Amino acid sequence: MGTKDSNTFPIRAYSYVRMSTRKQLRGDSLRRQLERSKVFADEHSLLLDDSLRDIGISAWKGRNFKTGALGRFLAMVESGQIPKGSYLLIESLDRLSREAVPDALMLFMAIINAGIVIVTLGEDRQIYSRDRLNGDWTKLIIGLAVMSRGHEESQTKSERISAVAKRKREDAREGKGQITSITPAWIDARRIDAKRYEFTLNHHAGTVRAIYEMATRGLGATVIARKLNADGIPAFKSKDGWYQSVIKALLRRHDVIGLFQPHRMQDGKRVPDGDPIANYFPLPSRKISSCGSRRCEAIRESPDARATHSPISSPGFAIAPTAAGR
Repeated sequence: MGTKDSNTFPIRAYSYVRMSTRKQLRGDSLRRQLERSKVFADEHSLLLDDSLRDIGISAWKGRNFKTGALGRFLAMVESGQIPKGSYLLIESLDRLSREAVPDALMLFMAIINAGIVIVTLGEDRQIYSRDRLNGDWTKLIIGLAVMSRGHEESQTKSERISAVAKRKREDAREGKGQITSITPAWIDARRIDAKRYEFTLNHHAGTVRAIYEMATRGLGATVIARKLNADGIPAFKSKDGWYQSVIKALLRRHDVIGLFQPHRMQDGKRVPDGDPIANYFPLPSRKISSCGSRRCEAIRESPDARATHSPISSPGFAIAPTAAGR
């Protein structure tokens, strides 16, 4: 975004485009919003800046204002980098905010009181400025109605998504389905129907068994990583091979022993929902014991343990490479 003195012409207009998800870029929304901004700028001899975009950022909790491009725009207005009298072009007021009306109104008035003219470019074009609202405050009623509608739509959508997610978690605990197709690197997921996936072990499961087998023999994470690299065993994701940190993380993971921890959103944060679900994932080997095994707990608590210092060195915990699926 460029800077202009308040006495410099032409006046600059900033086109603000916001989309909650990047998937919306596949449609016509971006082109439509930019085209409407260009038409308005041409009609009013404004110099258009179309760099103000929040793509994949929701206005439901004010993220676009708190951490997005809209917040940076306001900071530039407050610092004088963007002069009073400039225009902010948006498709609708719900592009600015989908928070509750009092919060949305506060943001709206902060922009207006900073001397910026807000223009909505939808079918019912509206122009909001402090002078216009002083002359005809009924325009604010129209704006409040749009803010209320946007918030109610997002509230309903949020409640619907939360209800669906809760039902998925309940079904998973009852063994009626899975929550997501996202799986550890050693498990593939194939959709069966709307609620269920088939989880199967892939070639990485043998690597997991080998890592646990080496750990039970007392090898530390650094030695295990070196051996895997020397043997040319491909890492799960990295093309640069195995690292000590990856081995340590694997030896502490709960999904190795079949557990899955559901989560839910609370106050904008992802938090655990109840206890982990047992037997959610297939085991790379049945000899990688359940979480109740003292040997299993020991190896997971101390992935750098050595055979001479740890109870996990018992040969009874050795993992046979062919144990998967037995």
